[in-house]
Amino acid sequence: MLVAGYNHRLGCNGVNDPQLMEREAEKAGLQIIRVPEFLSESGEHISSTKIRAALSAGSVETANRWLGYPYCLHGVVVSGNRIGRTLGYPTANMQLYEPLKQLPANGVYKVEAEVNGIWYKGMMNIGFRPTVANHLEHTIETHIFDFDDNIYGLQIRVRILKFHRQEIAFPSLDSLKEQLHKDKQALL
Repeated sequence: MLVAGYNHRLGCNGVNDPQLMEREAEKAGLQIIRVPEFLSESGEHISSTKIRAALSAGSVETANRWLGYPYCLHGVVVSGNRIGRTLGYPTANMQLYEPLKQLPANGVYKVEAEVNGIWYKGMMNIGFRPTVANHLEHTIETHIFDFDDNIYGLQIRVRILKFHRQEIAFPSLDSLKEQLHKDKQALL
């Protein structure tokens, strides 16, 4: 069985027509299943390219609507610098199982995190932590609301629900802490 999109073409730059694929599949004894075109509520064509572009722009609500489910990241919790803990906002630093997976734009997001089969509300920062770091290491950090278990080494799955704000550098850790409090209140 061969599954192909309604407009899939073969070869470099799609030079071969769909009939070639059908002839070759028939020779190989394969059945072709054509996936129909998907359209948005406004009639716009939905494609993986458009979904990736929406994620890159931070438009996760649009990407989620087009996907039909919340975009997820899945990984293991690794130790970080523990700066969030000193601010009262401990984070689960995520090492992705799929390191090449498309990430949304850098910024702060409303999320749901699954730990040990239980879903919790939280907020996630994707980016370079400009207030506390040297801007070289890209991180994915999730603060899980009302949660303080030691989960280092455990699997975590995070549903990304909504873009909240851009990642910005704050003049001090106190101003970062104040903003984290505002973020949490806005995202509860």
